[in-house]
Amino acid sequence: MMSSPAIWLSVSPKALWLPLHCQIQMLSMSSRNRPRFGLRFLVSSGVFLGGAILGLCLAIVTVPGSGIAYFLGFSMLPLGYLSGHGMWNILDDFNSICRWVARFFNTRAQQKTRSRPRPPGFIPPGSFSLMVTCVGTSALAGILTAIFLPVEPAFGTVVMTYVGLGLIYGGLCWRLARSGYLQDDDTSS
Repeated sequence: MMSSPAIWLSVSPKALWLPLHCQIQMLSMSSRNRPRFGLRFLVSSGVFLGGAILGLCLAIVTVPGSGIAYFLGFSMLPLGYLSGHGMWNILDDFNSICRWVARFFNTRAQQKTRSRPRPPGFIPPGSFSLMVTCVGTSALAGILTAIFLPVEPAFGTVVMTYVGLGLIYGGLCWRLARSGYLQDDDTSS
């Protein structure tokens, strides 16, 4: 009788987690195996506004009382996010043009790929541009903050702190984009 509860406790967490995990996945994914529009909108809004808040908090900690540093911190990550989305769309278009040119000059490849359109829920290539642009805008904001504002920490410390935050934020954006959470409807076709 005593062994029965021990077996139940050892099996119970996995048995409880699996149905809950399946329920969450069923709520968050549509039939085309990508997140639904409402969830994508919430995640995109949260990432955009969260980047502004994170940048502002970094500016407050780095250079307290400076309006210019607050503006740079507030705008660096959202600008990186927006420019990364634009670059992602440009890279996807460039990839489509390259595939079209390759099919045009290679009739055998044209016959093979003409019958295979992009599957539903396809995530276009180039989502890594989100990381690149977030790190770039963070580095620029860090350099401007370190050059034009009197700060106590050393130049390299301020720049590397800003770049580090841009790297973490850009990595989060990239992983969310690869998972389909930052994908808009225009890039999915």
